[in-house]
Amino acid sequence: NTWVANNNKHFTIVETLRRRAIFNNNARFIAKFNKNNSFQLSVEGPFAAMTEAEYNSMLKPFVIDKQLEEIVYDSRGDVPESVDWRAKGKVPAIRDQASCGSCYSFASVAAIEGRLLVAGSKKFTVDDLDLSEQQLVDCSVSVGNKGCNGGSLLLSFRYVKLNGIMQEKDYPYVAAEETCTYDKKKVAVKITGQKLVRPGSEKALMRAAAEGPVVAAIDASGVKFQLYKSGIYNSKECSSTQLNHGVAVVGYGTQNGTEYWIVRNSCGTIWGDQGYVLMSRNKN
Repeated sequence: NTWVANNNKHFTIVETLRRRAIFNNNARFIAKFNKNNSFQLSVEGPFAAMTEAEYNSMLKPFVIDKQLEEIVYDSRGDVPESVDWRAKGKVPAIRDQASCGSCYSFASVAAIEGRLLVAGSKKFTVDDLDLSEQQLVDCSVSVGNKGCNGGSLLLSFRYVKLNGIMQEKDYPYVAAEETCTYDKKKVAVKITGQKLVRPGSEKALMRAAAEGPVVAAIDASGVKFQLYKSGIYNSKECSSTQLNHGVAVVGYGTQNGTEYWIVRNSCGTIWGDQGYVLMSRNKN
């Protein structure tokens, strides 16, 4: 009941019985897993009453843009040992995409917000900067995104470069694809373009992340990611080619000799470590 309340879930009586059985099954798996692994799982998060198959079905095949523009970040150059843009006050509060497959919009907006703050925006502070993910859900279908059925990070930036982006308060999130109600007069932020990181190069991603938050596509499938709570996530099943989720990388570091990325998810603060996951670095 506490989990239902905390995660704002509403089930019928029949569905409650089914969900409780799945929840208990996940709890048993977690108890066993947490004894033998360096990272920990929990039944606190929003997906604890889902089977692994149900959770995986929420993830949409990620559109990797074939028209790669010029690679700007590669592996040359020195980078700091560690970076955490959250600690520097350059990352706004965690958002929640809910049941809409709109991670591409949340990841893109998070990176735009982060880069604005790193650049020293006079217009916004970390507390009041909240751009509209819904605008991308409704309107970036014009460049090829698919509303609540997934999209591309590059296409999202392309859309914002063409049209600018409004604030959340002027175009609030509803977790569903609706008619585009973009208002040019209410555009809050414009971008001039995007810089690409050399695919597959973690050193290049470090260089990009050392300058500010950056978007990335990951494999978020599997029960270990579904129920992740804390520690450095490292799964043999995690693919570097089957990508299905867009996130923002907001830093990196090393803990007891293990290197990690600080990854911002868009599943609310109850999921993971206050909405974040530490993902192992230099492990593909």
